[in-house]
Formats: sequence, C-alpha cells, structure tokens
Amino acid sequence: DDSGLRRMQFGIAKKIKNGARRIVLEEAEAARVAAFSAFKSLGVEVPQFTTPLLPASEDSPPRDVMVFPGAGHAKCHESVLGAHVGDERNICSDYVPQRASTEIVGEDMHPVSTIHIKESQGIANSVNIASMQEASPLSTLPSRNVADKGPVNAHNFPGGFDGFLDQWSSVDEFSFDLHFVKRSSKLSLTIFEILGLAVCWENSPVYYCNFPKDLTPTGSNDSVELWEGFRKRWSRIVGIMQQKSVKKTTWNLKNQIQALKSPCVSCQRLARLHLDPKTLNNIEVLDSTYVLLPPISVYNGLDICLVAWILWPDEESKTVPNLEKLVKRRLPSEAAAAANRDGRWRNQMHKAAHNGCCRRAVQTRALGSVLLKLLVSQNLSDLIETVEGPLVNVLADMELWGIGADMDACLRARHIIITRLKELDKEAYKLAGKSFSLNANADIADILFTHLKLPVPKGCEKGKLHPSTDKQCLDHLRDLHPIVSVIKEHRTLAKLLNGTLGSICSRAKLCIQSQRYIIHGNWLQTSTATGRLSMEEPNLQSVEHMVDFTTRKNDKDFTSMSMVDHHEINAREFFVPTQENWLLVTADYSQIELRFMAHFSKDPVLIELLSKPDVDVFTMIASRWSGKEESLVSSKDRDNTKRFIYGILYGMGANSLAEQLECSPAEAAQKIQSFKRFFPGVSSWLQQAVASCRQKGYIETLMGRRRFLSKITAGNSREKAQAQRQAVNSICQVSKRLSCFCC
Repeated sequence: DDSGLRRMQFGIAKKIKNGARRIVLEEAEAARVAAFSAFKSLGVEVPQFTTPLLPASEDSPPRDVMVFPGAGHAKCHESVLGAHVGDERNICSDYVPQRASTEIVGEDMHPVSTIHIKESQGIANSVNIASMQEASPLSTLPSRNVADKGPVNAHNFPGGFDGFLDQWSSVDEFSFDLHFVKRSSKLSLTIFEILGLAVCWENSPVYYCNFPKDLTPTGSNDSVELWEGFRKRWSRIVGIMQQKSVKKTTWNLKNQIQALKSPCVSCQRLARLHLDPKTLNNIEVLDSTYVLLPPISVYNGLDICLVAWILWPDEESKTVPNLEKLVKRRLPSEAAAAANRDGRWRNQMHKAAHNGCCRRAVQTRALGSVLLKLLVSQNLSDLIETVEGPLVNVLADMELWGIGADMDACLRARHIIITRLKELDKEAYKLAGKSFSLNANADIADILFTHLKLPVPKGCEKGKLHPSTDKQCLDHLRDLHPIVSVIKEHRTLAKLLNGTLGSICSRAKLCIQSQRYIIHGNWLQTSTATGRLSMEEPNLQSVEHMVDFTTRKNDKDFTSMSMVDHHEINAREFFVPTQENWLLVTADYSQIELRFMAHFSKDPVLIELLSKPDVDVFTMIASRWSGKEESLVSSKDRDNTKRFIYGILYGMGANSLAEQLECSPAEAAQKIQSFKRFFPGVSSWLQQAVASCRQKGYIETLMGRRRFLSKITAGNSREKAQAQRQAVNSICQVSKRLSCFCC
C-alpha cells in the first residue's frame, strides 16, 4: 500500500542522507589534513586542535605561548587544543610528533618564532582502545627529527643510488610499499609491471626508487654495460628484501608478494634510457613488451593489516581494509597528519603517480611503531609470526596458481539447466493459471497469497512490500499446493546456473602453456572475526552439492512423462588440476569442532566416545542418548543428533533447534536438558565460558588469541544473547582454524 511504499522511500532517503554526510565528513577531514600540509610546506607552523597536551612537568607554564622577536614576552597566541572527534579510546596515543618544538623560519633562514609542544604525561605513554578491556602501557617512541620536505628521490641520496643502497642495507627494520601495475597480456598472461618502491626506516624520510630509471647507471650508452649495472643494482635490492634478520612492514603484503614473484619492466621505459632489450642476451621478454627480472622472496615481512585485525577482529572484519581510515582510527590526528605530510611530495602534480606509494610506506611505519608494541603486550606476536604471517605466502601462491575448470562440462550443464528452467516456467504458468516471473519474489508472493490464496505461515507475515517467500516459508507451504515444489526447484537450479556455473564461465581464463581454463580467485584473510578464510571473485567455498532432475525429450507432449532424461549435475566435479598428471586431493578433519568441545570441557563421556577408533561418533551418541542399539539408530536419528550437537555448540536456543529438528520448542527444550544431563562436563563448560566472557569482556582461544564481545554486558537482550552464542562458538571456531593452519 501507499504507507508501506512511503516508509520504504523514507528509509532509502535516510540512508542516502547519512551516506552523503559520511562522505562529506571524510572529504572535509582529508581537506583539513591537506591544508595543514600546505601550510607546513610554506614553512608556517599552524597548531592543530587535537588531544589536550598536558605540561611535561609541574614547573612548565600552563599554556603554550608563541613569542615573536621584538615583542618581549607578550602573549600572542594561546594553544587551546580540543579533544578528538569520536571516542578517543579507539586511538593509539603512543605516537610522538616529529619534533617536540617546531621553529617557523623566515626568508633569511633564521627562526622568527617557536611553538613549544609539550608531551602529554597521560597520553604519550599509553594506548587506550575502546574494544580492549585492559589498557596496556607502552613505552614512548623516540622522537623523529625528519626534515619536513616529504619524500626524497633515492638517486639524490649522498653518494647517489648506490649510497642509498648501502644505507638501506644497514638498517634492522624498514617499511616499504611497491608501486606496480597488474596487466593482462595478449596471451592471457598476468604481468606485474613494477614502477617503483617507497622505503623508509626510523628517523628517515621516505625514499622513492624509480624503476627502471634509478637502476640504470649513467655515463654510458652501451646497452650491455647499462644492463650489467641494472642487474647488479637489482641483485642488491633482492638481497636486501630477502634478509631474514630484517623486519619489513607494509600494507597489503599478499599482492606485493605476487608482484615480486614475477617482476617485469617495460621495454619501452628501458629504451628511453638507451637500454635496448633486443640487443641483450639471456633475458626473458614476455609478450614482446616486458623484461622479466629475477624474483624477490620477501622474508620476515609483516602486513600491518593483519596486526590490526588480530588486535580488533570484530571491528576490522566488518569493513574492507583501508589504510587511510585505519590511520585516522588508531593514531592521534597530529600523528596521522604528520604521516600524511611526510609521504606527500611538494610538487604534487608531477609526483601524483606514485604519491600513494610513499604515503602508504610512512603511514605503515607510523602504525607499526604503535600496533606492534600492543601486539607484544597482548602476547600475540607468536600468533602472527607462526600462523598468520606465513599464511600470507600460502594464499599468494594459491591465487597465482588458481584452480582448473572443465569448461566443456560446465557449458553442457548450463545448457541442460536452462532447458529445465524453461520447463519449470511452463509448469508454473499452468499451475498458477497466469504468467508471472519465477525470479521475482514480489510476483511469487502475489501468486501464492493473493491469487492462490494460500495462508501466510507464522513468522512470514507481511514485510515492507509483501510476505516473505524464503525457504522456511516455502517449506511450510510445500504440502498445500504443487506449485511450491516447482518454485523451490527453479530457485535451486537458477542459483546453480547464475552462481557457480556463471562464475566459472565468466572468471575462467585459458592458460596458453597448459591449454586449460584456470580460475584465479581472491582469498580474504581478515574478513571474519573468527579467522575463517573467505573467498571472492568467485566464491568457491559455497559450491552446491549434486542436484538431480529430469527433462522431457518431447517438449510438445507436456503431459507425457514416458520420454524423459535423467540428469545428475555435480558442480564440484567441474574443478580439475591446472597441470597434466596432477591430482586434486581433498581432506577433512573428523569432527574437529566436537573434539575441541571435548578438549575444552574435559567431559569424560564425550572423551571416551571420541577415543574409540573406526566408529561413527554421532551414531554412538545417538545410541547412548536414546538407549537404542547402534544397529537400530536410523540415518535420520544420526543426522538429528549431529544437527543438535552442533546447534548446542553454535549457541542455538530451543526455538532455533526446533526448526532444525522439525519439532516443537518444548520438545527441543527437553532435548537440551537431556543433553546437559548426559554430558555434564559440556554443560559446565558452556556456563563457565559465558561467565568468563562477562567478567573479562573477551574470550581466549588457542595461542592466546582474543575476541572482544562488549555486548555481552552492555547490549540489549538480543545483543546479549548473540554475544553469549559467539562466546561459546568462537572458542572452538577460532581454535579449529588455528589448528588447521599449524598442521
């Protein structure tokens, strides 16, 4: 009706307004930072309104005074510094500005005034984070005395580019960011053209290495000599990046690892430097356009994105990783502005192509100096060094290798499914007595509840525009009209056609070397709070199981079922090895979550059942629980027992379990009480896990990893119930994930 439509329109308008407001605020913040950076580039120090900075000692004056020569000690400016916008507990305040005092320099290069900035006793030496229940004191960082000139070209280093390499090779820790472009060649090859590298370390500006300009020596026009010098300098960079004793921090390490495994330089760029690849021997040229360089393996590399996710798993997993936003959230505004300023070229227009590269390197250094200390204080450094860090290399290789696809089988299956969907359309039209779209939920609701006048199931009442037609609703209606089964089959096949099969056909690319179609997906390491890996473009983690159906051979004879073809389509069989004579091996842990439940609860009955080899544990539990012989336990009893146990583990209540087991909530509640009596250790552990989370505000898993659930005490009833389920579920889920990666 009109009121429902109007409410929906108001809701959309509100979302648009809030989204626009958010964009304006973000742009305003970026403009503010840029404005202060512009003042700094002109040599003018303008105080920013940030967290109140307390006097360093009791003898210090209560306010900061700007004194100009000739004006005596008149008070010309009082630094009135406001609070951070938002909750300052979300900000790591252990980052000290570049200088404790900043001089404003006149045209004669003499200081004309000084602004003294005091360190805060309560801010500079601690980290306060909203989601952390216990603040961890961190030591103050050493102040940096970096010339406020932004990035520096590496070839301008004293001693030239070789002098820069000497200095770079002597540091124990540095931050870097690779400037590269991912290109697709005519032969379906993925080419990573490297353009430059931004590097910085403690108390240094950010240096930009321009590939291939800085790698090519000067003073000669001979291509052989130039290439030899180019190769030697590249070999030095390879050696520096592969030092295992040197810590390297960056952002988005996985993509940079992939680029450095097969780095390429444009032949056209080399030709501009009088280095003609056509005159050289023993070089590999890809697609007649790019020179392939020796690969670089990044040892002891650390992705700051992973560090932030480990510290704040629920917060960071809800959004797409963004370095700019992370800097604003976790650093004081002054430190964030300083990092942005240090990575910004003065001649911004001419340096725009790689400005982001330099800025990311400086921002990574600023975040790393704070977050790594917090990681150590929470005893989580082993987790990232032994599990999460090495996993980045594995995921990078998985994406590069990809997985093969049987395109011929996929296309045949698509043709069969399309044929069956057309038949289902005709059946639905005949059963409904009118034409409608099986792809539109509104049309389906109109046919079911208005035209056919089927009752609206409880819990599926009218929403914004029409009653729900989801799977649960259709299950309630399946015995009331034959059109319901047609709708369900159409949805199943349409999802398979447009989802899995559509992704295979659109994403698979023909590999010239192997003459096989390969899919290169994107694995996400930080997209879930529990640490479970996810995949996109395409998502191959939710591939459907086998479906079976029939199609008619003679489409004209609609009523005859004598001439039919039976089809079984298993989309999982369409994935094949990428190379000849290779095999795909599948493996799965046996009831790993149930075993973790036994490990944490120490329930003697459950441990005894799981200790018996070569038996089905769910059949045994169903037998013990129901009092039946194992031979008398049906497959339905076994499946219901499995669903029930995992429902308990996932924190389901009586209503949710009743839907899973297709029984009444009262019967489900009785089953829950019976389960707790049969496994008293599990029942006690479930209660202790929730109580501990209420007390501490977080749950702790294997290797000390924590998940903070503040809603367990501060939320409403629905949020508290959800937090209780997450407290129990996360302990086994996160531990399962860590154990899988450690094996």
